Amino acid sequence: MVVPMCGVSSAMSRERWAVIKQAKNFYVATFRRIGNILFISMFLSLCFSLIICYVYLHQPESKIYASSGVVPPVRLTPMDHRNETSVPLLASYSDTDEGVLRKVIPD
Repeated sequence: MVVPMCGVSSAMSRERWAVIKQAKNFYVATFRRIGNILFISMFLSLCFSLIICYVYLHQPESKIYASSGVVPPVRLTPMDHRNETSVPLLASYSDTDEGVLRKVIPD
């Protein structure tokens, strides 16, 4: 025979243990659910970061143009270093074929 302690019946004790077990089970389930959500979030962040890095590193070289508005735009070629020669990279405006220069880009 089970002797109740301090006037509490064994049925009350079993109910109390059931409530404690349910509470602990709730905390364990919540902890696991949050852990899974965090893991999925970190995985998606890593995937998006890798995709962004791949796209950034594999972009085609951009096309750069120069114009003063007097002559049509000239496509510039990228160089690894600065021009240290005495030859200019762009033709001067006096080398144009037209006698009177008209503005390509309006004011």
